[in-house]
Amino acid sequence: MLFGFHWIWGVILLAVVLILFGVGRLPSVGEGLGRGIRDFRKALSGGDDAPKGGPPEGGKN
Repeated sequence: MLFGFHWIWGVILLAVVLILFGVGRLPSVGEGLGRGIRDFRKALSGGDDAPKGGPPEGGKN
């Protein structure tokens, strides 16, 4: 493959990520990335616009 994605590029990318973030922080980085992708998909599909845990509608004035 001349310009395509080859398995060696995946190995190199994984090594760079491990060097930058370390093994200890890798789960939290993956969790944050997954949460961001889920939120992005939810926004594209027109999911609920109100953030969870926010103040309820019609609260105290």
